[in-house]
Amino acid sequence: MDVGRLGTWIWSIPDGQITREGYHEELFGLAPGSFSGTYDGFLACLYPEDREPVQSEITRCLALRQDYRQQYRVLWPNGSVHWVEGRARILCDDQNEPVRMIGVVQDITEQKLVEQ
Repeated sequence: MDVGRLGTWIWSIPDGQITREGYHEELFGLAPGSFSGTYDGFLACLYPEDREPVQSEITRCLALRQDYRQQYRVLWPNGSVHWVEGRARILCDDQNEPVRMIGVVQDITEQKLVEQ
């Protein structure tokens, strides 16, 4: 995780709590320990125009029980915009209901700047 500067996260879907580790808070421009630990807290970190597409893709992946992969922008508290790619796997209970998403996030800002 250190070599790739990856942030890891686990979202407990029933209670909405998100646990982050590694570089996750750093990738979102947050001070260590300052993330609220909620899904709404995650959405608040996103660039405003990317919130709805991210929510829609997560909803689609949950409905289809498919892995999640998406590139989106995060808006740091200092106003700077950074690109990240999130990837996740959905874990279901015995009734095939999603109960957790476990994923990673990586900064891809440099890659996006080269593409532009």
